[in-house]
Formats: sequence, C-alpha cells, structure tokens
Amino acid sequence: MPVFNGQIPFLWLKYRSPRDRFTRRNSGARAATVEEVLRQDELERILRFCDRLCFNYGELDLMRDIDGKIYIMDANNTPGVLPSGFSPQERRTALDLYTKAFRELMI
Repeated sequence: MPVFNGQIPFLWLKYRSPRDRFTRRNSGARAATVEEVLRQDELERILRFCDRLCFNYGELDLMRDIDGKIYIMDANNTPGVLPSGFSPQERRTALDLYTKAFRELMI
C-alpha cells in the first residue's frame, strides 16, 4: 500500500498459493480502493502508525490473518515496485496510478 503524505491512494492485493506464500510469485494481483479493503478504524490505525514514524512517503506491506486482523509487516521508503505477473497493459495502468497519486502529493 503506497502512502503519500498521509494519504493512501490505492492498495495492491496480491494472491499467492500456500506453496508460494514465502516467494515473490503471485498467482494474481490487482489494484483496489482503500474502501474495498479497510474498515475506517483500520485505516485510522495505519495512518496513526505512519504519523508516529514520520512516514509520509513510502509503501507498507500488510497481511490480514484468517481472523481478519491486519499486521504491518514492512515499511519501505521506496514505493513503486509493481506486483509480479502483470501484463504490459496492467503494468501501464499500475504506473498511471502511481503517477496520479504522486502528482496529487506535489500539488
């Protein structure tokens, strides 16, 4: 999930088989809106985490467990790595999402 100046413009949903869960091989991936994935209280907690770390530009890796709890696994200061398995058109769309979010940060 990219984080730009306290905003989360979209999320990447990555799917992996149990066999590949510790690899970088995705069986599928897609962009999603924050509202599709996170409840309001979850979003507030994530943004509070970012604020406490002064993390205003980067990307978070999250996982949701079988009970529905979210865990922040990693905080990266280099957003923009696209999920594996995208077609050239999907890569273009993904880069457009990053570009739009970054431009809005700069305005």
